[in-house]
Amino acid sequence: PANGAGFKANDFQCIDDTKFRHFITVTDSVEGSCPPGMCATRSPPSKNPCVGKENAARIDKVEG
Repeated sequence: PANGAGFKANDFQCIDDTKFRHFITVTDSVEGSCPPGMCATRSPPSKNPCVGKENAARIDKVEG
């Protein structure tokens, strides 16, 4: 994959616990942010990243 991590268009990748990259295409992304401390890369990464790490783990485990 061109972005090196296997992300696809419309996926989100957290940079830290607040900022994320939203991939517009496999190679182009824009930066966005969540409330402080709420960014969590999801599984699958197309889901909203601004739910917090604990909620993401719980929700994705249930839905996964």
